[in-house]
Amino acid sequence: MTRASTAAALIAVLALLLPPPAGAETFQDAATGLTVDLPEGFRATRGERPGYDVVIGLNSDAPRRRIGTSADLCQLAYAHAPQNASLSQAQINEISAAPDRLALIRTQMERGFEVASIQPVPWGAATGTEVTGTPRVGPDAPDARVMLSIAETPRGRVVLSCAAHAADTPALYEVFRTLRAAVKPPA
Repeated sequence: MTRASTAAALIAVLALLLPPPAGAETFQDAATGLTVDLPEGFRATRGERPGYDVVIGLNSDAPRRRIGTSADLCQLAYAHAPQNASLSQAQINEISAAPDRLALIRTQMERGFEVASIQPVPWGAATGTEVTGTPRVGPDAPDARVMLSIAETPRGRVVLSCAAHAADTPALYEVFRTLRAAVKPPA
């Protein structure tokens, strides 16, 4: 191992062991293992949604235009998925990235959204799916843009749903991706 790679490995280990930067918030659900290391300026609040075991509202301290009926910039939800328990993360990732699965998700999403893009994305150890689009109905529908991220693990499904005003995208899409990177799905 070279001196540079040793130093890089040490920095990576220290980053995992050290607490988040001052002012940053960490949310961890002890029952599921779902963890969010929020960037500075963001906060998490518990919520509820039928069909999910954990729901967390993610918000920024920065002013923004509200879209739709939710006060949250994003909602993070986790549901236990016992049907996944017999599969390894590698098997789930292979299924998640398969073109026929992406086509199925597109078909399901197109019932309520005009899908702009759908693609597999890395999300921790999981291969997730990122869907962007415009809602067909609902408050502010023509002006709303949504980014939905879905990841499956052997323990369950994680869904991050974020919405913004059309005029505020694509800049907010980068914020949504930063929030997704802060989420550690239960292994």
